Parts: sequence; structure tokens; C-alpha cells
Amino acid sequence: MQRGFDKNCILCSLNTLSIKPSELYPLMYQLLIFIEKVLLVNSFTYFNQYKTTGLAYLIGFILTLSFSLMFIMLFVHLPLVMVYFDDLGVTHYIKLSVIFAFRDFGLTILLTLFVAASLILSYFFSIYMLIIGFSLPIYFIVKITKKKYLIISERNNK
Repeated sequence: MQRGFDKNCILCSLNTLSIKPSELYPLMYQLLIFIEKVLLVNSFTYFNQYKTTGLAYLIGFILTLSFSLMFIMLFVHLPLVMVYFDDLGVTHYIKLSVIFAFRDFGLTILLTLFVAASLILSYFFSIYMLIIGFSLPIYFIVKITKKKYLIISERNNK
């Protein structure tokens, strides 16, 4: 009997888990968000340190800020797209959330400011995070955008 790595055994154990792709999406999104966060924080700290030394560093700092803002706006719309549009791939969810983020830019800025204010309050007042946490901002975001997403998702399902 051979000991060591058995490829067939690992594949059999993965098949018995019966994980659906829809259950893997949140894990993939968390991984993508974590990687992007690490890259943006690294770029932001680097360009922030050297932005006064040259024009290239200042341009890099401005680009990093713009990508961070776009990432936050995408992050605000991503859960809503996942709820209202079923059975899509990861890239389609991201494409739709980018479309919704820039389709009604004023609403997206309002939602982004609301989430940012909630995060700032939770940083300075830990009791805010204990009592309200992420539930209140997500609740308000869903209530504000419900009609728009329902209309578009009903058109999509017909």
C-alpha cells in the first residue's frame, strides 16, 4: 500500500461536500475584497509618504484615491446585486454592480457617504458598533434602493 498524497481521495472528499457555486460566491468575494484592500492600503501608504517628492507620486496618490472610491462604490452595490439577481457568475455580479454604481451616481455617493459615516462612528464610538453595527446601514441601503432594483430585476426575469 502506497502512503502519501492520493489525488483521488481528495477529489472524492471534495465531491461529497456538495458545495454549490452560489455558496462559494461569498467566499470568492471576501477573497477579492481582501486582496484589493491589501493592495490599495499598500499603495495609499506608499504614495502618501512620497507625494510631495515628485509629480509621479502625486499622480499615483490621486489614482489610488480614485480606485479606492470606485472600490467602495462597487462594494456598496455588490450585496444588492447578489440579492436581486440570482444565478449569475462572479464577473456578471461585479459588472452589474459597477453599472449600478455609475448609473445613478448621486445615489451611489449618498450611499457611500452613509456607509463611511457609519464606519467612522463605529471607529470612534465602539458602543455604536455594538448596538447598531452593520445592520442599520445595510437596512437603509436596501430600503433606499429597493424600488429601483425590483423594477430592473422583474424586467430581467421576464
